Amino acid sequence: MSRRERAAFRRPREGDLEKALRGDFREYEEWRTSQAAAGPETARGPEKPAKKKTLFTRWDVIFIVLGVLAGLVYQSCRSAR
Repeated sequence: MSRRERAAFRRPREGDLEKALRGDFREYEEWRTSQAAAGPETARGPEKPAKKKTLFTRWDVIFIVLGVLAGLVYQSCRSAR
């Protein structure tokens, strides 16, 4: 392969890539500043309705059941003496 043929297969330089992407970067920067100027409410989207709080969660019920079972096992082992 001669040097001329190798030059055709060279990778693009960083400067060439920057020139190619400069327009897209400007467009992105304009979009980003417009989003920041719009405020945080519009960037997040519509708010979801608040979830109704329950008295006990699933983990609360699991720990209560485990506590009752541990108490029953303790009493049964204690009365067996």
